[in-house]
Amino acid sequence: MPNLYTHRQSTVRNRLNWLKISLIGLFGLIIVLGGAMFSLIYFVNPNQYRPLISHLIKQQTGDKLKMGNLTWSFYPSIGLTIHNVEYTPDSSNKFKNSLITLEKGEFTLQIRPLLHGVFKVDKIILNGLHIKLVSDGVENNWQLKTPNN
Repeated sequence: MPNLYTHRQSTVRNRLNWLKISLIGLFGLIIVLGGAMFSLIYFVNPNQYRPLISHLIKQQTGDKLKMGNLTWSFYPSIGLTIHNVEYTPDSSNKFKNSLITLEKGEFTLQIRPLLHGVFKVDKIILNGLHIKLVSDGVENNWQLKTPNN
């Protein structure tokens, strides 16, 4: 007949082994996620995309977009922060003033869809947003034209 004391010792030992393996796995997962965030911060500079975004806006609408610094954010959510944005209608428009200015914009993503490769915006926070309406009585600066018009 097995000794009850020996059985309890082996049960405790098995539980400690399971706990040890779980903690090692959790620690490994934290290291991998930390490494991924570190890589994203140091190897992917969102500011390198500013000229491309401005060029695409100019190409698609004929309008001018100026952007300040772009930065990553990871807490409390994964996202992107943009500073000092100015959107001005094209030069053929008689209203030369900027239409939209923004001091700071924050865009955060939902994490669960991101794990499946799908980008879903969780929140958009706009600080210092100014949208200007200028009118001459017939037309206004909100009547934007596309290059096809």
